[in-house]
Amino acid sequence: MATPPEQPNPAKPENASRPKKSSKLVKGPSYTPPSRTTRIRRAYKKLPQPLKIVLGGLGTLLMIGLLILGIRLVMLLLVVMLEIPWVASGVLLGLFLILLLPSNGWTNYGAYLFLIGAVVSAFLDVPGNPIYNAPFEKLFLNEGEYLSGSAVVEKPSQGETVISGENVIVDADGNKIRDINDFLTFLYRLALYSVIYGVLITLRGFLPKMKTTSTSAWPRKNRSGKNRLRTP
Repeated sequence: MATPPEQPNPAKPENASRPKKSSKLVKGPSYTPPSRTTRIRRAYKKLPQPLKIVLGGLGTLLMIGLLILGIRLVMLLLVVMLEIPWVASGVLLGLFLILLLPSNGWTNYGAYLFLIGAVVSAFLDVPGNPIYNAPFEKLFLNEGEYLSGSAVVEKPSQGETVISGENVIVDADGNKIRDINDFLTFLYRLALYSVIYGVLITLRGFLPKMKTTSTSAWPRKNRSGKNRLRTP
């Protein structure tokens, strides 16, 4: 018995169009464009090798030049801080206040900041200023004598420079009268900065702590178990 030929299904025509896959890249919500550093690296890799060598050499020379310039600027700043009143006091106090902002008083961070700040300030603030030096002059100097500081630049060998500070006693015109024990002035500055920084850290404990906001967002599950986007 012959089997009748299969009839085409009208519900599913043979020439029914099927959805074609698009070859174009669709940028979904999870797509993140490459960063500027990534784009620069990609562009650098496409450069010819001789040009890479030239750019690498120029970049190395530039880094060496910037390093030498930075060292000279630091040495110049040290000389200024060791000789001119108010400079070291202002720089050290401003830096301490900036580092004190994220603190919350006498925490572990505050204790380390207090110790390091007091010792470093006692070493660097050799000339001080008239306000800081007034108690020392009252206690240890005669009338008409003032505490001052000077920078000592030594070159023990070629290419080596050592900068240090020393305290001297001067008159009202700035003329040197005599030397003074540097260890005594160091202990005085250490006690002075311990009092100043201790008071500042204590006052910082009474102020509200700074809140840092983050721009990052991360998924977090809600009560139904679904992920939701949480932003600060």
